[in-house]
Amino acid sequence: MHLDGTAGRRSGELQIFTRYARYASLLKYSRPVLSSYVICAFMVKAAWTNVAGVGVGHPVHIKRR
Repeated sequence: MHLDGTAGRRSGELQIFTRYARYASLLKYSRPVLSSYVICAFMVKAAWTNVAGVGVGHPVHIKRR
């Protein structure tokens, strides 16, 4: 997914141009899928300080043992 607003634009189009029943059914199935990303993030053993640094654009220095 690109970070150029495509996801937000598509979400807005879904909210405006689809019937509520259809939109609600899409949300019902997307919630468990999106929640699985959060669960996986907690299960992965990652160097979260490096992840946060990359997320805000700071350079990351990794020391090898």
